[in-house]
Amino acid sequence: MTDFQLRIGKRTYPFSGPSAWSELTAHQAVSLWRFRSLVSDQPASLFPVLMLLYGMGRRQLRWLFDARFLQRKRVRADQQTECLALGQALIDTVNWVGETLPTDAFVVPHFRLFDFQFGSWRVLRSRIFHRRRYYSPAEGLGNLTFGEFMYADQAHKVGNLARLSAILYRRTGKLASLDDVRQPFDSRRLDRDQHYFQQLDPALLHLIGAQYEACLRSLQRHFSLVFSVADEATAKSKGTDSAGWLDVAINMAKLDPTKVPQIEQQNLYLVLKVLNEGIRQAEELEEQLDKMKRK
Repeated sequence: MTDFQLRIGKRTYPFSGPSAWSELTAHQAVSLWRFRSLVSDQPASLFPVLMLLYGMGRRQLRWLFDARFLQRKRVRADQQTECLALGQALIDTVNWVGETLPTDAFVVPHFRLFDFQFGSWRVLRSRIFHRRRYYSPAEGLGNLTFGEFMYADQAHKVGNLARLSAILYRRTGKLASLDDVRQPFDSRRLDRDQHYFQQLDPALLHLIGAQYEACLRSLQRHFSLVFSVADEATAKSKGTDSAGWLDVAINMAKLDPTKVPQIEQQNLYLVLKVLNEGIRQAEELEEQLDKMKRK
């Protein structure tokens, strides 16, 4: 968090605001994603960012950025310099909005379909009739099954954010477990849920996509052998078979193909760990065979 005080005459106004994506509320995160692509090309977009993060009003912003306003208020020259310097320092505190990416901990833990849309009677009416909440996966996709991940990977590869979001975010119910408040993944419901999720705010969809990519980067660091296979398989197929690399990884790890349906029901991290170790052992065995052939 970033804290500062604005002194105007004899009054002091304290402000506090987040300094990273992980410190944002869900509404702040979605709103900031709308500004993210603008902050580098349109510096003026940083002013509404300051208002959003610090809860500042327009008049308070003028004390920090409007030199003519300060002169009209007959503020001493040294105080004018101090106010304008504070304003520039504040700009520097929000540069992270355009320079950093969200982490693998989902900043929108749950939502309803029209939570992030405003301004029309249709939206207000839709909020009344669409009150079902959809819940995020755990940090780093920790509670996904391998089967869920295969579907998510396929949707991500083709850029279908509505489908990806419908896989990751699901409603709760009687079949939810202690480790996962979401209902178990059911591919038969996916097309219908995707249709609903196409109504989501585009900023929310892109934010979910960015956080999924953060999860992928984390998985790649932990299971490098599996994802090196992914890169090779994708390059060979030129992206035509978006889930094919997972099949390649299973084959390289020497797992029984008939057990794939059971594997799909297992936790993602457990399966990736087994695949990673299987690929490592297969590569070591291949190296040993090559050495024997050279003798």
